[in-house]
Amino acid sequence: MRIILLFLKKNYYILLFILLEGISLELVVKYNIFQSSSFYAFTTNIRGVFSFWNDEYRSIWYVRHNNESLQRENAQLRAALKASKLSSKHEREHVDDSLYQQMYVYIPAKVISNSITKQNNHIILDCGKNEGLEIGMAVITSDGVVGIVERVTDKFASVMSILHSDSKLSAKIIPGDFTGSITWEGLDYRKGLLTDVPSNFKVSIGDKVVTSGYSLSFPAGIAIGNIDEILESKGDDFHRLHIRFTTDYNTLQEVYVVRNLYKKEVDTLLTNIDKK
Repeated sequence: MRIILLFLKKNYYILLFILLEGISLELVVKYNIFQSSSFYAFTTNIRGVFSFWNDEYRSIWYVRHNNESLQRENAQLRAALKASKLSSKHEREHVDDSLYQQMYVYIPAKVISNSITKQNNHIILDCGKNEGLEIGMAVITSDGVVGIVERVTDKFASVMSILHSDSKLSAKIIPGDFTGSITWEGLDYRKGLLTDVPSNFKVSIGDKVVTSGYSLSFPAGIAIGNIDEILESKGDDFHRLHIRFTTDYNTLQEVYVVRNLYKKEVDTLLTNIDKK
């Protein structure tokens, strides 16, 4: 209370001036039609501006919140798909309620940095070790493959994009189940090169290309692209095929990081085999 009284005493003249100005303004507005209409038009515009920005803020917050909610829900739905399960029915002869064990889980993330014009392109995500990310995890979108986690810190992760000279992805052509390898030639971010498919296998423009499942990182059946052009000449032992990616790498915003729950177990097995 004492502080308030000191403030009033110290600023007495200023406060009195403001009070008198307010009274004068009210009298002018109240008893003069032109000034009254001008004043109310001004205040209406001010209220309109504040209401607009308030609505904009609420709208942006709602959309962002809704997108995050949908992304979390999509991650759960992806984890529930049969392609994210490891079949265990061969382990049991009796009836069991659970024929499949969870193999893949999905961690939602946002892209905060991305490049498509370099020979070696990288993507930065807004999550890292704190969210369970590790080196070697696959990154996908609802449209298809994105890349592999290359480095992680506590809060961020760097992803080697499929648009990278060192990127090589095991792929399968549908129909036919012919397998090959996807690389990037460093020219067009919309196109990749599919090789190692024997030339005696018949392929057609428009055939779908998906992940083969031979990788410990990517689940089988994730979209990669469609055959766009057949490049081989007569006498080649293998096809050389251009594919058009299903993912638009120029507009990446929201992705999923894929955790293989059995990767460490398989890695240990492969390491022991290599030692022999």
